[in-house]
Amino acid sequence: MPVFPDVYKKYCDRKLKIITNYLKKDDKILDAGCGDKSHPYVFSYLLKNYDTKGIDLDNSWNENIIKGDISKMDFADNSFDVVLCLDVLEHIENWQKVFSELLRVAKRKVIISVPTTENKIFFTTNQFLRKLIGINNILFAGHFRDYFPKQITELANQKGFFCQLFKVKFATPFFSPLLLYTKLRYGGIFIIDKKENHNV
Repeated sequence: MPVFPDVYKKYCDRKLKIITNYLKKDDKILDAGCGDKSHPYVFSYLLKNYDTKGIDLDNSWNENIIKGDISKMDFADNSFDVVLCLDVLEHIENWQKVFSELLRVAKRKVIISVPTTENKIFFTTNQFLRKLIGINNILFAGHFRDYFPKQITELANQKGFFCQLFKVKFATPFFSPLLLYTKLRYGGIFIIDKKENHNV
């Protein structure tokens, strides 16, 4: 749990405000990488309001979570109406493989959130520091990377999906508005759907 739990909850609320606009009450939802019991807020909300299953390496805290690896999920194609993967891909080295799996098991939409930047100098500096001091420290918190929007949108387009980006302030309590305003770093929420289902 982050140092500022109430601030983190507000960040989750900002994400959910966008995400729930794209969910239907009868949707079958998968929350991929839904988190352990220290991060229960979003999954608990989804479980209460929608037909939701989770998949994560840790399933000990909730019976609705399937223990599994999201890079090779044991689900048939198009198993879920909507697949969510929120603040997960930045923790995974081979994120493209996971991205393909998310698209494979989704019937209608995939919704992901990742730390996003539009500044190449910021990105390059952070990647250098990650290699220099490692990702498992308080600064990078296990993040392999931030993302440029085109990394997500272009890959989605290549696989026959349409992609829309929304930007939200991070959970950090002091500089998030400035970071968002300057496009230096923000929570990128990508609404991804099959082109034939766009606006459905």
